[in-house]
Amino acid sequence: MIVSWKKRLVALGATAVIASLALSGCSKAGDSAGAATASAGQKITIGVVITGISMYPYYQAQAAGIEAAAKAEGSDVDVVVLDSQASDQTEQSNVEQMINRKVNALIFTPGSAEAGAALATQAKNAGIPVVAVDRKAGDDTAAYVGYDNVKLGEAMATYAVKQLGGKGNIGGEIGVAGVVNVINRAKGWQNVISQNPGITYVGEVETGFDPAQAYTVTQNLLTGHPETQYLLVMDDNTALGTIRAVKESGKDVKVVGLGAQTAGLKAVQDGDMAATVLMKPYELGYVGLQTAVKIARGEKYDPAPTFDNPVITKDNVADFIGKEGVGW
Repeated sequence: MIVSWKKRLVALGATAVIASLALSGCSKAGDSAGAATASAGQKITIGVVITGISMYPYYQAQAAGIEAAAKAEGSDVDVVVLDSQASDQTEQSNVEQMINRKVNALIFTPGSAEAGAALATQAKNAGIPVVAVDRKAGDDTAAYVGYDNVKLGEAMATYAVKQLGGKGNIGGEIGVAGVVNVINRAKGWQNVISQNPGITYVGEVETGFDPAQAYTVTQNLLTGHPETQYLLVMDDNTALGTIRAVKESGKDVKVVGLGAQTAGLKAVQDGDMAATVLMKPYELGYVGLQTAVKIARGEKYDPAPTFDNPVITKDNVADFIGKEGVGW
């Protein structure tokens, strides 16, 4: 399903996907009172603006979850999807299109925290409730469907510190500086490392979520800090470049990834990566759409659903390979 969604986006030039679909959902703990709501049986429109669908498998999986949730529910909801292609200018245009279209709710995955927050406020002021998915978008959103990225970072660092017995040298490889999820994951690393005086943080490099760039910056990091024993990498696919550089260096450096991507699970299974932490963007998209529909319908909803993010190692990787929603 993820592959077919990806192919469809590419075929359309990753500009817009418009489908007439039906959705519904059970109520949970929030309250959508105050938002412009549709009466039962009345057709509604859910806008979806995601950064970089055409560029990142993660967001292709998230979009696939949105599609699946929509198809599972019926035929009285229009879903309009726009890809911001990692451009702040395109993102602003996309959100403004949704406002002009007067969608009943907006699912929004912004490119940056600051720009995203301003656009979420703009939508709210226009009477459109915003559901931030994967990335937070300020304080003017009705719900956040995503992970606690600080805890994701903490899970990665905790694993490495435990394996080192509380004494050793750890380096970090962030994705793109300034992205709120990246900032919070790095904060999680530091939360753990600061509580373990026997651990030295040798520094960090920026990969741009690009395996080729990760390969180069890992070479540089290991040259400058040959004492490094563990590398924390914010994306499994990116970590493939890290792993290649480590192998070529001949050093005994362990890699901890993030995401449980298909390639990452295989790397763990093959012993090339010590661990990864589970993320399921498909599930985020699915729950995000359900949440948006509840809000548009005036139903109760959970403004901050929680998700499990277990650490996956060679000991338990077989429990995750091939499971629904895992791997992307």
